[in-house]
Amino acid sequence: MVTTGILMATTGSLEYVDRGMPAALVISAGLATIAAGVVAGVMARARRVLALAALPLLLPITAQLLFHGLRLTGLIPLPVDSLGLVASALAAMGVVALWIVAVSGRSRAGGAAVPIWVVWVGVAASLLYPIMKVSWLLGSPWLAPAGTDGVLDGAFIVPVGVGLVAALSCLFATRWWNSPAPGWAPLAATLGGLLLTGIGLSGLMTAIRFPDTELTGGSGPLIYASWLVWGVCSIAISQRLSTRRPRRS
Repeated sequence: MVTTGILMATTGSLEYVDRGMPAALVISAGLATIAAGVVAGVMARARRVLALAALPLLLPITAQLLFHGLRLTGLIPLPVDSLGLVASALAAMGVVALWIVAVSGRSRAGGAAVPIWVVWVGVAASLLYPIMKVSWLLGSPWLAPAGTDGVLDGAFIVPVGVGLVAALSCLFATRWWNSPAPGWAPLAATLGGLLLTGIGLSGLMTAIRFPDTELTGGSGPLIYASWLVWGVCSIAISQRLSTRRPRRS
């Protein structure tokens, strides 16, 4: 990843990718991952802390895989950025490896002591964007991007549908709060949480670096912040869920 980041910096990556995945971040993430692996090998007790510390650097880069996929399928009319695609793929592998390190050795019996209010925060965060979309459909101008008020199209249906399903999923997870969950539930919550956290971090980073662009202006920072909170809550919920014996709290 360090080599890929240096190549990105010296050859110049495309503007859209660079906004969410600057070369400096790729280099830093690569160095942090290497440091986590080296130090964790010497200090076994610190491996979980170091792995969790390196994840925030890798997640925004991994989230760019979504945009590379849209480019590959032609849904985004921009050429494929090969270096950016490689960096995102390497980051994705790093996320998987670091997450395995972070959760290894921890007992899953009963899950982590995550309070129930985390679910309600996750529900609120997942519904923020759909609520804004519905308000724009009804003609509200509040933070509405140009041309979106009163428009019912795929850009409306998809995020509203995803938000509603996510809110219901968070609520559904409470049925396993003090009882064994099926094996797929913690994995689904973890993967969804990591993806959302990565997109939220990437979007917020872009909004901070380019505050006046169409991509992040207006409602962008608020939406990306809600996705970040939503992702963190999903990860927390995944750590509460257990496939073993129940734990009362």
